[in-house]
Amino acid sequence: MSNIRHTLRFPSYRNLQIYHALACQSWTQTALAEELGISQRRVSQIGQQVRAWVDRILKPREFAGQEGLRFHLAIARERIRLRDAYEPLVEMFAGPDGFPRLLRRRLSVVGGEALQTVEVSDQPDFRLLNQAIDVASRQTQLEAIANRGPFADLPSQVRRTIVHQHAGSAQESACNADAAHEMNPLTGCQQNHGGGVLPVNSPAP
Repeated sequence: MSNIRHTLRFPSYRNLQIYHALACQSWTQTALAEELGISQRRVSQIGQQVRAWVDRILKPREFAGQEGLRFHLAIARERIRLRDAYEPLVEMFAGPDGFPRLLRRRLSVVGGEALQTVEVSDQPDFRLLNQAIDVASRQTQLEAIANRGPFADLPSQVRRTIVHQHAGSAQESACNADAAHEMNPLTGCQQNHGGGVLPVNSPAP
């Protein structure tokens, strides 16, 4: 059970660097172990752990048999996932005056009427703030790894757009067609393959 839990953790920055050397720079496990002063068995364990993380994010057919490309595509997807999940959260902490703010939404009953209340506080939730800081650090690490591979700019590029449209009545379709020129056709669709925004534990190198 301990080995299964080990492979489910997010790889540390050092372990990502080690796997990059194995998958992209053709280092052997023995040579890398000597360079880092660790055992060849430990290098093998790190390689298996990072590969398991990559395989959870990517489908088997994506760059099948090309471990370096699979690794960097997984890095790009994780960068996009963290960006999309945490940019709105980070923005909540900055008010117009530059001071931290926190928004809380709650339902309350006022005068016999149920109301949705938005509460603005200048005392931020430090648990969420610390998590946002951790994500920013993770993003910096992922970017550093990505800059060594072919997909460094992929998270900021849009070269393919998929629009999902639910079937409606013919009348609705006609009305939508008349107003189509006024709408932005770029509807982004990003699937979360990471299993969570930020895993709590990271393995020791």
